[in-house]
Amino acid sequence: MTTNNEKNIKTVSDFQKQILKLKGSFAYRGQGDKTWGVESGAYRRLEGNVNQDLIKYTENIINQAKNYTQEIASNNDLELLAELQHYGCATPLIDFSLNALTALWFACEDTKEDGKVVCLKVDDKARFLEVSGEDKNKLLSSILSLSIRDGITYTLGKWQPPLNNSRIVKQDSLFIFTASGEIKDNEFEAILIIDKDSKLTIRGELEQLCGITQTSIYPDFYGFATSNSAVKTYREPTVEELIKRADKDYQQGEYKKAIEYYELALASDLKTYGEAHPSVATCRNNLGMAWESLGEYKKAIEYYELALASDLKTYGEAHPSVATRRNNLGMAWQSLGEYKKAIEYLELALASDLKTYGEAHPSVATCRNNLGVAWQSLGEYKKAIEYYELALASNLKTYGEAHPDVANRRNNLGMAWQSLGEYKKAIEYYELALATLQKTLGDEHPTTKQVSENLANVLTHL
Repeated sequence: MTTNNEKNIKTVSDFQKQILKLKGSFAYRGQGDKTWGVESGAYRRLEGNVNQDLIKYTENIINQAKNYTQEIASNNDLELLAELQHYGCATPLIDFSLNALTALWFACEDTKEDGKVVCLKVDDKARFLEVSGEDKNKLLSSILSLSIRDGITYTLGKWQPPLNNSRIVKQDSLFIFTASGEIKDNEFEAILIIDKDSKLTIRGELEQLCGITQTSIYPDFYGFATSNSAVKTYREPTVEELIKRADKDYQQGEYKKAIEYYELALASDLKTYGEAHPSVATCRNNLGMAWESLGEYKKAIEYYELALASDLKTYGEAHPSVATRRNNLGMAWQSLGEYKKAIEYLELALASDLKTYGEAHPSVATCRNNLGVAWQSLGEYKKAIEYYELALASNLKTYGEAHPDVANRRNNLGMAWQSLGEYKKAIEYYELALATLQKTLGDEHPTTKQVSENLANVLTHL
């Protein structure tokens, strides 16, 4: 049974439709069990004792906590109370969020029972005591009893804590408090009941569509530890979390660790989607890149080939992902010295990118530059120069003069002309490349130093 202000929710879309019906400013609280009351930790700890006991309890806790204030940054009793709440202490404060989707995530944290999100209208000035910066140094007892404004009786109090820790920021926290320590159902504009059988689906939607994950909700070390305590249900990492870990390891040069996480993500995606799916192809492409970074080119090629086959089924020939896989295959074969094989893949990638983007696009320029490198490796310097020139013209249109890619194309042209014995021509390109790199990357950058060495080397031939 649901009351007039209760609605049943089975999807994120259902939830958002109900939220959009609300008029005004709201705060939200998600709870994993719809039967739980909306109560402060102090209220539960005191088992519902009367108001005076709640205040005395809080004053006692604050006085004891001051023995440890050297460990935290708090300037007054109210901020100390917020720190205690942050670390799990039972206080009179009740956590709400100004973000409805954050509250929905909390309502789905426990999948054993129907959950709920309560919606509290917070823009009624006659109903709410709003604690301001000026109030923070007043007696805590007068704040919690809602009596710091002479002659006015408030039902509820609200206080937005200072943004002094990452969890408060990520959760859009707002503290609500009452003289009794609880909030009755009739105070809420709406109560949204979250179907227990839909919670895993909703959590998946929140992660994929909104980027709300356990990591984003609990971004600090303490939050991570408490969210993985013995009383919390264990949940396997999502594919998104695995990929995020893998990407971080890859960027830090930890390729073997990255491969472990990419493999786990791939296994999960294969179970979910089967072979022909973009996520599966992306995982395999990433695995190829990690193996290539380890110098395991044949292993990389295996993954690139599987990624290509999957994307061809999904997209057909003329698609950026297909071109990317072929470009990667071309570079891997080139690293193995199989230049003709590399050229086959790079030409197909170029043809695809030209259809997709036209002439003046970075991907087209990259393909042409890579083809130039392959032809130069075969000793076909004039052929290489043709591709380098086209790549340079494209990058100049896209970026203008001052860009490292423009310098790279000119450096390659310098090397090709040098190989042909055209040293003056080579010097022209090296000097232009060097000037660009000195402006963009600085004299001490390895790329700048390499071009400077190339220039010095060719000058010895004159």
